[in-house]
Amino acid sequence: FDRYSLCRDKLVRLWHPTVAKKFVELSVSPLQGHEYTVNQVDFSSCGLYLASCSVDGTTIVWNLSVTY
Repeated sequence: FDRYSLCRDKLVRLWHPTVAKKFVELSVSPLQGHEYTVNQVDFSSCGLYLASCSVDGTTIVWNLSVTY
């Protein structure tokens, strides 16, 4: 995946570009677990983990190697 999106729906969505320069949502997306709006995400340098933080300060670290 190359992109992500955040919204007030408490979800993190992962996207991958297609040849036609459009984006498709990955089958494992959305990542669910936050009780409040997600306002920040960051990927680990190895690309295997994604950390997401919600407005209440809760952080979830997602193991993307298990998710896929």
